[in-house]
This record gives sequence, C-alpha cells and structure tokens, in this order.
Amino acid sequence: RSSPIKASSAMANVLVTFDVDGTLIESAGDDANRMHKEAFAHAFKSVLGLDTGIDCVPHHGFTDPLILLAVALHHGIEEARVRACFDELKQSMIDYVRAKTETEGIAFAGKGIRALPGVEDLLKRLKARGLHSGPGRHGAAGGSSDGEGAKQRGRLFVGLGTGNLEPIGWLKMESLGLKPLFTSPPLGGFGTDFMVEALQPHNPQSSRFFFRYLELPRCR
Repeated sequence: RSSPIKASSAMANVLVTFDVDGTLIESAGDDANRMHKEAFAHAFKSVLGLDTGIDCVPHHGFTDPLILLAVALHHGIEEARVRACFDELKQSMIDYVRAKTETEGIAFAGKGIRALPGVEDLLKRLKARGLHSGPGRHGAAGGSSDGEGAKQRGRLFVGLGTGNLEPIGWLKMESLGLKPLFTSPPLGGFGTDFMVEALQPHNPQSSRFFFRYLELPRCR
C-alpha cells in the first residue's frame, strides 16, 4: 500500500533531461542534420580511411559511438580496431564541428534542423520555474526569509540526456537559440560518456550501459 506524499520543508532537487533528435529538434530540408552527418563522414575518412556516411546502416536511436561502430562493421572493419580508435573517432568529430563553426559561424550547426513546436515555450517555463525555486537569501526560497517562503525548496535543473557527443548536442541547441534556456553551467549525459551496445537486441548479454553520474548541488 502506497503512502500519501506529504509536503516537506526540505524538498529534493529535480533534474529534467531531454533527448535531442526527435524530442527537442527534428531534421528538415535537403541539408537534414548536416553538421552531424558531416562530422561522422569526416571521422570515418580521417581515422579509418572510409569514404562513407551514416545512412548505410539503420541508426535511429543509436548513440554516436554505436553509430561509429555499426558503420565501421558494415564496411568490414574489425571490431577490435574500431574500439581501439573510439577516442580518436570521437575527437575527430568534435574537432570538425568546432572548426566549421569557427569559420562559418554558429549558423552552420543549425543547417537542416529545427526546434519542434512547443519546445522553446516549455524550456522557458522550466527556466522560470528553476529561477524561482532555488534557495534565496538566508536559504529561503525566492529570497524571502520569513513565513512559508523560508522553507527550503528543491532546485530545478534542466539538461540534456542524448547519444550526441556533448559539443555536438550543445551546438545544436545554441544554433537554435535554445542553449540559454538550460541550466548553466550545462549538464547532462552524452554519447561522449557512454555507449549502449544493442546491435543484438534479442540477446540481453549484448546490452551494456556506461553512465556518467551527475552530482547536483545540495539545497542548503
């Protein structure tokens, strides 16, 4: 039997995370997801010598590292070689997008993507909620130091939880003007930090998860 939830003078912090592709944004037009696809192609060419892209394999829902592995295996590259090159492949993608945005501007990151309807409004509302929920002066919510306002309240943090490599995920948000609506400094979990190995979905032993843990500031 569940117990009713009771109000507490010390509420927990709350972390809200969003996936990127298909959740906050969608691909659009002839240049669909251009920056991300070009970054993959650059990494395959510069590190593995492959002249290829990601559309040669099904990759919907894959993390970036898993896409790197799937495409390389598709072209006959030994798995051990791919794994040995993971850091180099990911860094090659990151270096590419940073160089392109430096020379072409942040607009390059926004080519072929757009925010889904309602996303900006939702993020603005969450940001406003976060700004008014943290402990203010003397530890009181909203800066008040007496009455109900003096009760400590949890803080709201908004980040990303995506298979995109971290710089790529944030560049997408920045290019669409959404990055300022997230908690600063930015936080979340990314393809830079973990890979979900699900190439054999019917084999439970083929799925392994690597996560980076987030430690949120305590409400004082």
